[in-house]
Amino acid sequence: MRKKGLLLSVLLVVAMVFGPIQANAAGKGEIFGAKDKAMTITSLNNNEFVIDNEGSATKLYLGIAVESGTVTEYTTTLKFNNSNFTYRATTTESGWTKTETKNEDGSVTLTFKNANGISTGKHLVATVSLRVDSAAPSTDKCTITLSTDETPDTPVPATTPKCKVEDGIYYDADGEEVTKEEYEKSCSATNPETGAFLPVAVIGLGLAVVVGLFFATKNNKMYQV
Repeated sequence: MRKKGLLLSVLLVVAMVFGPIQANAAGKGEIFGAKDKAMTITSLNNNEFVIDNEGSATKLYLGIAVESGTVTEYTTTLKFNNSNFTYRATTTESGWTKTETKNEDGSVTLTFKNANGISTGKHLVATVSLRVDSAAPSTDKCTITLSTDETPDTPVPATTPKCKVEDGIYYDADGEEVTKEEYEKSCSATNPETGAFLPVAVIGLGLAVVVGLFFATKNNKMYQV
């Protein structure tokens, strides 16, 4: 039993020193256009989509095909190559919100967000309504170019290394470039390769417990002889 207690103490110290490991996975997806909500005809693997003149009912359906991870946000810009077709409005599917920017060249930039995120598969996101000039021929068509921007579920901000040595440069606890001596003074309890903080007091306490259990086990065996 004392051996088990000793082992558990060692494991506890290791767990406290290194702590939990966390990983952030980015979602990857492809934006596409479709002719209907069932997404039977899409622009998947092609960033251009052709729509017909259907008068006031002219629409483009937007979706995203998620390849991996979870996507919570993406941005696309729609460009119209026929001046008879112009942007009118966008309505989103349940769970999605949008912001839009109308650009000077007639294109529109749309950003969609979903608080819960979407995972692998094709997902309908929004319906884009277009305005068609009344003088446009009934057989008129418009090619719409969709940007292929990809947005991760959790954007990772740029960070300044702290208590690390990278490319021969020393960074202190505030992320400032310092000399080796200043680095050692500021980061004396830090691993220079990983920057992981080592709680000295916790290590000392943990080792004291381990040593105490070791000698207690040894003394107990001596009394049993």
